Amino acid sequence: MTERRLFFALWPDDAVRERLVRAARAWLVESDARPVRAGNLHLTLAYLGLMPDWRIAELCAAAGRIEAGPGTITLDRVGWWKKPRVAWMAPSRAPSALLDLESALWAELGPLGWRRDHDEFAPHITVARKQSHAPQAFRLDPIEWTYAGFVLCESVSTRDGVRYEVIERWPA
Repeated sequence: MTERRLFFALWPDDAVRERLVRAARAWLVESDARPVRAGNLHLTLAYLGLMPDWRIAELCAAAGRIEAGPGTITLDRVGWWKKPRVAWMAPSRAPSALLDLESALWAELGPLGWRRDHDEFAPHITVARKQSHAPQAFRLDPIEWTYAGFVLCESVSTRDGVRYEVIERWPA
């Protein structure tokens, strides 16, 4: 039985990815952190962990039942979490459409046996890992991101590091 490491996420388009990469480079110019590859940038809605292949069909069915509209996120702040040693970008205020989408997703995942691993949803995009100390102060020029759907992704380990691959997409 094959197991895969899966998560649901918002997946930015190339233009948003480019802006995230440029902002992260400007912010972390004197950093010891390892930048997240542009192709891996995302906003996690639900981390599911390692699971057997056969569960993918039920996850896709659950995601297909979600009725949520598109939304716009304004990424306008940066931060760092000491324990996981990650630098991130996030909205100062999570838009209600994003909160509704995340809640709807968990409402579908709950009956399948998944539970949130957190009390409160803290939407963010990890832009660097292994950041050993708080990065320099930085004023992020807001990055507007309009999303029109969400994805189920797999984290694939390769010789060159981790790569995230989209398995399925749903409109929002």
